[in-house]
Amino acid sequence: MKSTGIVRRIDGLGRVVLPKEIRKTLKLNSGDLLEISVEKEIIVLQKYSPLSTFDRTTSAVANSLTEILGLSVVITDKSAVVCATDKAKHLKGEKLCERMVKTIEDKSSFIINSSESGTVKKITENGNEIEFVSQIIVPVLGVENEPLGAVVILDTKVGGQMGLKEITLANFSSKMLVAEVDA
Repeated sequence: MKSTGIVRRIDGLGRVVLPKEIRKTLKLNSGDLLEISVEKEIIVLQKYSPLSTFDRTTSAVANSLTEILGLSVVITDKSAVVCATDKAKHLKGEKLCERMVKTIEDKSSFIINSSESGTVKKITENGNEIEFVSQIIVPVLGVENEPLGAVVILDTKVGGQMGLKEITLANFSSKMLVAEVDA
């Protein structure tokens, strides 16, 4: 574990202020939820992701989409890939790139077919992605329309076209994930 040399006092209500530099580095914003755990005598704070909490459901949704469509599926929270199937499996756990985070925060759905001169959006920070030629991105929106992550369907077939069937299934999957989180 890396020491920052920063020391903070606990106030009378048990609160500790996280330094701005740390919040910026970890992309923590006002209103974000933190999960608190203890490992031996160490207090661990990490960004809470409801989608990664329901790992079995998330995996079942992604695997079902892959089985139905024969395409790769990535499910993200607001900062990382929480589940990935098929040719995108290696992306699990990778941090999202800034552009993908912005796409999720904008709550916008996208369908991009490179055969129609579209450019597939990069998903992760490291760019370990193989050549996907078509992509659907559908946000997962929780209570009060709050963005929680995204369902991404990817195709590697040159000339492959995604359309109404794929976007409908991505939207349905997004709603399934929200139903599990809100339950």
